Amino acid sequence: MSEVLILKRNKANIFRFGRRVIYPGITQFSDKLVIDEIKSHPAYQRLLDNRIHEEIKKELPKSMQVSDNGQVIDTSTSDISEMNVKDATVIIKDTFAIPVLHDMYQLENSTRSRKSILNAISDQIADIKDPSKFISSQNGVSEDDE
Repeated sequence: MSEVLILKRNKANIFRFGRRVIYPGITQFSDKLVIDEIKSHPAYQRLLDNRIHEEIKKELPKSMQVSDNGQVIDTSTSDISEMNVKDATVIIKDTFAIPVLHDMYQLENSTRSRKSILNAISDQIADIKDPSKFISSQNGVSEDDE
């Protein structure tokens, strides 16, 4: 497999490395030129050092799709039923698209039906629907990012 960069953003707003957007939660890049562009950005190491961004060492499930710009765009086919509860919960907490969460719920419910996973998905949906849970600063960049 070619080089993959999986970044986890620990803030509720987006960050841009030039034209590349890092969303809250997990963003995956698979193009070497894009990865080099991100890693050579002046803010990259500082954001890692301050734990605003984390490089995730293990790969996401093979069924997750990556768009041309490196963004994970279709996690509805990711089979979290193949994961242990801890890993599945990490993916759930880093997923902010309600339709994707609904797909995860249906898939889990039709396969293993683990109550802890189903509850984690339901809780994540409820958290997303409550905008007071996510407070972002102006222009999508927080003071911590600068």
